[in-house]
Amino acid sequence: AREAAIADPQHRVMLECAWHALEDAGCADSAQARPVGVFVGAAMNHYVTWNVVAHVDVTQPVGAYQVMIGNDKDYLATRVSYKLNLVGPSMTVQTACSTSLVAVHQACNSLRQGECDLALAGGVAVQVPQRPGYVHQEGMILSPDGHCRAFDAAGQLLGCLGCEREQRTKQRHCAVVVGMMVSPAAQRRGIGRMLVEACVRAASQ
Repeated sequence: AREAAIADPQHRVMLECAWHALEDAGCADSAQARPVGVFVGAAMNHYVTWNVVAHVDVTQPVGAYQVMIGNDKDYLATRVSYKLNLVGPSMTVQTACSTSLVAVHQACNSLRQGECDLALAGGVAVQVPQRPGYVHQEGMILSPDGHCRAFDAAGQLLGCLGCEREQRTKQRHCAVVVGMMVSPAAQRRGIGRMLVEACVRAASQ
């Protein structure tokens, strides 16, 4: 309970979501028996400022080192690997709004290179306090109604996928990654060209 009290909620919910991803992929029982990679990222941590640092009675019994591990984004991936006893590459990914997609890209590359048999990829963004509110500005990235809708013009806070090399198994598969590419030049070069370079044919073509 004390460890949970000092930990960033983003760490906590990502740990829970990672376990659910393993269960959803039908791999929870066998995850410790094979290399499983973790590629995840998180948003800025507000919890440590508002709820941890200001309370000496909470931080003093555990010490500054445990506070750091429980709140620094750098430890997110390795914390998931450690808590779930996963052996495989463990990397925290931080690329702002594209963190989750780049995490999937990194996970797929790790699978292709044989570094792991299964990879968890995702991102989390939980702000504390959860209802601070904001003033909507036209053209900004924040949604007009306060709800995040990924890839929606009206624009979840948490997501984690279990990625695996294509195999003919009875496990449930939600999607197949047929091509991928990471580039900061999508707006300048155009999405169509980026799809071609990633060897993906858009459904509209």
